[in-house]
Amino acid sequence: MADISAILNDLPVNDIAQRVGASPDDVQRALGDLLPSLVGGMQANAQAPTGAASLASALEQHVDGAQAVDDVDEADGEKIAAHVFGGEQDAVVAKVAEHSGNDKGLIQKLLPLVAPLVMAWIASRFTKANDAKKEASTESSGGGLGDILGQVLGGGSGSSGGGLGGILDSLGGLLGGGRK
Repeated sequence: MADISAILNDLPVNDIAQRVGASPDDVQRALGDLLPSLVGGMQANAQAPTGAASLASALEQHVDGAQAVDDVDEADGEKIAAHVFGGEQDAVVAKVAEHSGNDKGLIQKLLPLVAPLVMAWIASRFTKANDAKKEASTESSGGGLGDILGQVLGGGSGSSGGGLGGILDSLGGLLGGGRK
């Protein structure tokens, strides 16, 4: 299973940087902390049966989703972020900015832009992992969906800088998963 670094490698960082008016290095560094936060939030949501069902439904809607920056619907990205982080979105953005050393404004610009790209990426893996789209698990543990998200997060521990564990630890309970 791929990990966070695979998502990061698949993202058009230069196009994203141009769109938000930042350097590719700043965007790369910010995404290194934003992606595990976004996937971690999805995983925390998938812990509950209703959250897993909601996320599986959203993934089904993003199977043929944005693959390029020009295809991104930022309003959709704002909705994704709101569902993933709920009332903790501002706190998560602040923590990601602090951890990555980037301006909070950059993280706020990136979140609605990359959320649909990440959803499309995960959706393609999720549907490949299931024989049919409608087979999304809604078991209390999150089932296959929770496993996929856990593998994406767990596989990223070898990423440069070891930031994956650090940012998730820094976020604490903000993601709703009770991480300590």
